[in-house]
Amino acid sequence: MFQKFFAVVGISLSLCSFSGFAQSNEMYLEESVGAGTPINLAVNETKVIGNAFTCTMHITCDTTCENDVTNIIHFTILNKGGSLNGQPVNKGDSMDVDIHTGDKLSTIAKPASRVELKNIGTTKISSMCLITCK
Repeated sequence: MFQKFFAVVGISLSLCSFSGFAQSNEMYLEESVGAGTPINLAVNETKVIGNAFTCTMHITCDTTCENDVTNIIHFTILNKGGSLNGQPVNKGDSMDVDIHTGDKLSTIAKPASRVELKNIGTTKISSMCLITCK
């Protein structure tokens, strides 16, 4: 399924390696600035999220895990950088983040940032994200 949300994530920074813009697991968030943008990850699903804007994206996501279990998202920064929950990240960095229902994930994505997200937990992770461009 081709998923290309022209919304703005920056985390999501836009988040996996790919061989072009038409890959099904790549999201460029450009149209939903200020709107609620859903980002969902099934178990073992990988998505790349990218900031296609020339401004720095500020993304805050409210998360929910199926069955209220703790899940883990593996983040790999593919291009540029920003911050994840206040921690600076740059191209090549990777980290695992524990996700619980009700957690807020705060991300700042520089222009042209791309990030790969992978759900390495045991259940689906859903999030609704508010995106602003500064």
